[in-house]
Amino acid sequence: MPGSVVDGQGARTTRAHTVLHRAAKRAIISTAKKAGFKDRFAENPTVSGKSRKWTFDVEIRPRARPAGLFLQHILVLPDVEETYHETAALARIWQDAREGGARRGALTAVYYSRNGVSRRQLKAAEGLLADDEIRTIYAGDLLTYYKELSGQQRL
Repeated sequence: MPGSVVDGQGARTTRAHTVLHRAAKRAIISTAKKAGFKDRFAENPTVSGKSRKWTFDVEIRPRARPAGLFLQHILVLPDVEETYHETAALARIWQDAREGGARRGALTAVYYSRNGVSRRQLKAAEGLLADDEIRTIYAGDLLTYYKELSGQQRL
């Protein structure tokens, strides 16, 4: 199929998706550095879940917490159903991770969009994540989020 690649699990992803995934992860990492978390984060951290090991985009290692804070992007796509599927998959992955090695950790989902659906259309998806104690933010709010987190670390 032109314009697509097959990943290691046999799924087809378009080159456009690959570019968006990279951009989303870059946004999470570069903003963390700008916010002063340069020496306190790890890229591609793995967590042993009940069924397998899971890799997230970033782990922030706050000074005052015994466990890490993980961040994972979710692409906001023009087809809202695809976004909901990514959201549901992340919720299930986090359930499995919590049953394994991330019992005391926390997860923040970062919605990343380039002309995707509006935030209003994602309210139900945010609720799905909230049911699993996953915080939701949008990529444009990352700097504010990191500054808030940095303020909490000073307490």
